[in-house]
Amino acid sequence: MKKILNIINNKSGQAAVEYVLFTLVMFAASYGMVKLFVLAWKHKFEFVSFIMGVSNVLF
Repeated sequence: MKKILNIINNKSGQAAVEYVLFTLVMFAASYGMVKLFVLAWKHKFEFVSFIMGVSNVLF
C-alpha cells in the first residue's frame, strides 16, 4: 500500500495512473456505445414504429 501511495504522490506516477484510468474509462464507454448501437440496430424497426406512434399522439 505504501508503494502505491508513493507512486500516486510522484507527479509522473500520478500522470501515468491518470492516463491508465482515462484509457480504461474511454474503453468502457466505447464498449457501452457499441453494445447500445447493436441493440438499437437489432430493434430499429420497433424503435421507429414506437417513435412514430408517440409523435402521432403528441402532434
